[in-house]
Amino acid sequence: MTKRCLICEREIQTDAISVCAATVWNSSGNYGSGVYDPIDGNTFLEAYVCDECLLQKKELIEEVEVERADKVIARRPPVFDGADDRAGAVMHVKKLEETT
Repeated sequence: MTKRCLICEREIQTDAISVCAATVWNSSGNYGSGVYDPIDGNTFLEAYVCDECLLQKKELIEEVEVERADKVIARRPPVFDGADDRAGAVMHVKKLEETT
């Protein structure tokens, strides 16, 4: 599959898994954009930028590091298909908690 660089329009070779000598950029939109903001959470734009253009425009790009934290919002015993009752699962979890 052949794609083109967003900046110079040079052909970029890709396959189903990787891209050669380029990066893939995607955006789910932006609240301030008057052009693209689908707000469905499932749709995004995808663009390719060749390594040469990335290096030529590096002063326009920032690398951003973010902290991602997993926050537990609820805990409950699992319900398994075919299980006799939820109360039995609750008792099993309580026994496990007592032993740890």
